[in-house]
Amino acid sequence: MIAEVAIILLLVTAGLGMLSPLQTIPPPARAWLAAPTAGAVYMLVSLGFLVVVDTQHPGAVLSVVAIIGLIGLVVAVIRKSLDRRSLIWAGIAVSVGVVTVISVRMIHLTRLTSDSLQYVAMSTNMQLPDAMDQIGSYFLLRRQIGLPSLHSLSELTDRRYLASIGPVFGVSCFGLFIWTTWQATRNVFSSRVWLVVTAALVLVTANRLVYHFFYINTHIQVATFLLIAISGVWLALLAEQPAWAVPAGLALAATTLLRPEAPLVVAILLVALTTTRASFRIRLAMTIPSVAVLVLWYGGLLLVNTRPTDSLTVLGNLAAVTAAALLTLLGGVSRLRGLARHAGWLMLVVLALGLIALGIRDPDRLVDSAVATSRNLVSDGMWMLTWPAVLVLGIAALIMQRIPEGRLWTTSIIGFGILFWLLPLIREGAWRVGTGDSGNRILAHFLPVVMMFIVLAAVDKWPPSASEPPETLAPVAG
Repeated sequence: MIAEVAIILLLVTAGLGMLSPLQTIPPPARAWLAAPTAGAVYMLVSLGFLVVVDTQHPGAVLSVVAIIGLIGLVVAVIRKSLDRRSLIWAGIAVSVGVVTVISVRMIHLTRLTSDSLQYVAMSTNMQLPDAMDQIGSYFLLRRQIGLPSLHSLSELTDRRYLASIGPVFGVSCFGLFIWTTWQATRNVFSSRVWLVVTAALVLVTANRLVYHFFYINTHIQVATFLLIAISGVWLALLAEQPAWAVPAGLALAATTLLRPEAPLVVAILLVALTTTRASFRIRLAMTIPSVAVLVLWYGGLLLVNTRPTDSLTVLGNLAAVTAAALLTLLGGVSRLRGLARHAGWLMLVVLALGLIALGIRDPDRLVDSAVATSRNLVSDGMWMLTWPAVLVLGIAALIMQRIPEGRLWTTSIIGFGILFWLLPLIREGAWRVGTGDSGNRILAHFLPVVMMFIVLAAVDKWPPSASEPPETLAPVAG
């Protein structure tokens, strides 16, 4: 247990160090962003090791992450940006991390399936010489290297997996959700506490979302990174503070290393960003990390090591993110911004037409997916009343929302929804009935984002200016 506590402690501390020079991000937000940011950097450094030496050494990768965190801390000290409040919240972040590890190790809630064991085996194989050959092309594409790289840290402990990595991400996701919604609803509702607490309770009582805290798979990591990416870049836009785009861009890049469909999710979010008034600096921070990862991972390692039958998938994912990134950057050119604002609905039309065409080609698969998903939402998927309530509120929010830069949220959420129905038509088979179905698990990826959107949509008046400091970003009182 001591080794696992030390690993999480180092990751949280390193994350705090990396974020400490970003003074415009308030200390509470940095506290909740610390562990996921360090985890994202750890995954990216692991990719670098695999590219350069075709193997991954968890101790060496962790040392590099620690050095990056130390450099950030030194920069913050030189700038004299560390105040008493920053230190207090750093202490809270460290304490939460340590308590989470101890609790998880004392109360065994970890869940393992055959999928989990594949990730665990990959985490061992990626430490061997010629790691790409040891893992095999099938698992490289379908399981990716993000989660195995995190669990490779178990080599430094007494177990073959890190039981605490999922709960640490889950707690961070939950903390960031509460902080962001609390700031967004400041001075608006007499029932502000009721609104935020109710939304938080929806998340913490969502059976399958909490399950993924303890399930060795990628789902809670994807959910956390998506929430950081969307809420982070939204705060960057609203406050005109590019610093928020740094953790958001890292989270988006790390997402591409977790799931085979993740590049399509990243492309949707980047196109949604194209429709906003984001500065060129924000656009660079959001696109460069993802493009770099895609070029190294998909364009380099995967394209060389995957099976010929999967080459089209690899090239398609690479092309989707590259095209979305170029569109996002071109949207930052003043002369093209008018045209760029139409990119969102054009993308949604293309996705919808693709869904219609593939549905006509294979209607049985689409119908089977629809039947299975409807059963999973209301009973067999163990979501209880979560998704029926969220879907009703989400549709109302899409119609009534007045969120500044709301296109970022609406385009992303609608795009994710269409993609959910496209995936069974472009993968091996239809969604299935039951908690173990991939479609049922993927629903957890989007729940925090949709819930935050619902809370923001409940705000009916926002400041006329978006230049307020990030911690005072809130609607004006009516």
